[in-house]
Amino acid sequence: MAHATSAAVPEPNILALGGIGAVAAVLIWRISRRR
Repeated sequence: MAHATSAAVPEPNILALGGIGAVAAVLIWRISRRR
């Protein structure tokens, strides 16, 4: 979804990157917490 939108409009690109970064941070935090 975000891929097509970011390709069409560069504005939501920042929002998409922020969302992906947040998800990645949560995943890393969860993995580090498991250990």
